[in-house]
Amino acid sequence: EAGNVNSTIYKWDGTLFDIVTPQNIATNGARDWESFEIDGQQFLTVANFVNGSTYDIDSKIYQWDDTLLQFTPFQTITTSGATDWESFKIGGETYLAVANAYNGGTYTINSIIYKWDGAQFNPHQSILTDGAQDWESFEISGEHYLAVANSITGANYDTNSAIYKWNTTTQQFDTTTPFQTISTNGIQDWHSFKMAGETYLIAANAFNGSSHNISSVIYKWDGSQFDTATPFQTLPTHRAADWESFEMGGETYLVVANSFDDAISNINSHFYRYDDQTDQFVAATNMTMGLYTDENTPYTFNTSDLLLN
Repeated sequence: EAGNVNSTIYKWDGTLFDIVTPQNIATNGARDWESFEIDGQQFLTVANFVNGSTYDIDSKIYQWDDTLLQFTPFQTITTSGATDWESFKIGGETYLAVANAYNGGTYTINSIIYKWDGAQFNPHQSILTDGAQDWESFEISGEHYLAVANSITGANYDTNSAIYKWNTTTQQFDTTTPFQTISTNGIQDWHSFKMAGETYLIAANAFNGSSHNISSVIYKWDGSQFDTATPFQTLPTHRAADWESFEMGGETYLVVANSFDDAISNINSHFYRYDDQTDQFVAATNMTMGLYTDENTPYTFNTSDLLLN
């Protein structure tokens, strides 16, 4: 598959997203968009994965043009099977990390962190990664961390993903010895969230070499690192592609995007609600989500539901 197709930006019109006059941008097997702001200027960057013949292609950063009322090309950055961009700020400086996953020959390649110099992004640090699918930045007690989702080492999907800690002296992440490594299974995404002042990190595990029906795992910060000996919770997933958290009505929810159950891709994804009585996430119901499902029955959706709604 060539992958050379348009990706589309839709604008909210006050009621719905305008699907009549969107902005189309040519992309190459695009895997991710990341939006960020620098000094009041809006930017949008795309992770281009492959163009049909090579994985070593340009990913692009676009800047909002107030006159044209659309995003225009700003900077191109050569990437290798890019799967994700993550923007973050440390000490007033803006950084942009790309997850390079594959160069056509190996999954073990450098992913790059770029730093804004006032006019453009320049390479700041290279970190060796293994089939990197995602970067996740987060802060705990004033310290900055960056977690990479390593999905495959050689031909092994059961591999270590790593968390790196920012060194204020070198102004880089310490990589000689990662702050922490966590065993993951074909991981596709890290998602960090806070709840009642505590920090959690959830791994979207997708494949263990034989099955996509494996658990995603929630880890809780114990004051010095994430507790992997006794994970906070495991949740059954099916080639989990992404986790997101949100708050509604004073309660915390998680939603997972399931993508394949070893047989079909048209499968259900699930919402979960944090239950302070059990200190666990439980299936969300109509009592807590306001959705029309039977009591104690998970609210689920599939691809067709998303398109309809």
